[in-house]
Amino acid sequence: MAKFEITSYQGALVEDTRLYVDKLYLRQVWSGKTPNQTPVIEGDDTRKEYGRTLVNDWAIYDGLAPDAELVANGRGIHVNAVDWYNSFIMVFVNERFKGSTLEVMGATIGGKGEWAIVGGTGEFRMARGVIDRTYFDRTSDGEIMELTIEAFYRAKKSPAPTKMEDQPVEPAQPKFT
Repeated sequence: MAKFEITSYQGALVEDTRLYVDKLYLRQVWSGKTPNQTPVIEGDDTRKEYGRTLVNDWAIYDGLAPDAELVANGRGIHVNAVDWYNSFIMVFVNERFKGSTLEVMGATIGGKGEWAIVGGTGEFRMARGVIDRTYFDRTSDGEIMELTIEAFYRAKKSPAPTKMEDQPVEPAQPKFT
């Protein structure tokens, strides 16, 4: 079962909240009845599929059991550029973060590595951080990666209502004399 930790920081200027999620499982399914990625460019067979490009809608769960909860989908592309380059949006579907996103990018090299979190929306707006990933298991029709997320983001706050006449009006540019 995944563990979500949200920590607020007082006095931070921009990113004032830490997100830490341990043990999410990304299921990459490339064959069988329900693949969650499909090729759009086949690539060069003489160079081990160099240039092969796929779109993906990977499922990300909070555990490995058949009754694990779907937490998010990894929607984007991955391209074979000697190593696999990935760019996707992690779209959260669970009740707590539904509709919030993390913008993820990076290379998949070997069994362990990191992807960068370079943005976010909703609950995770202006997110920045990393996703540590480890290949967990290989099946006949795909792979499972274990993910750990650590990111900082700007928490949504409800601003106090103000009237326009209460705001001082400053010129956009200083006057030239």
